Amino acid sequence: MKIYSDIKENAINPDLYPVPEDLWVTDHGYLNDESFDILAKRRLTEKFQKQSYVRELDNGETWQFNPDGTKLMVRDKYGKRVA
Repeated sequence: MKIYSDIKENAINPDLYPVPEDLWVTDHGYLNDESFDILAKRRLTEKFQKQSYVRELDNGETWQFNPDGTKLMVRDKYGKRVA
């Protein structure tokens, strides 16, 4: 996976951190919640640019979202297969 230099610079030395159990262990080093959230969002954005994903909405419909921005209904709100 891609290493982001700005996030890697924010890595924390766990020996100097008050509660090292609160840190996330990643390939970028130990990260606090804020840096970890940034890393996760970047990786998910990168992943969804190349892969489609399926999501069930609150109304019960299931949709497939594609990297090109298109979407396809897979199941209607009653659970019946559409596509």
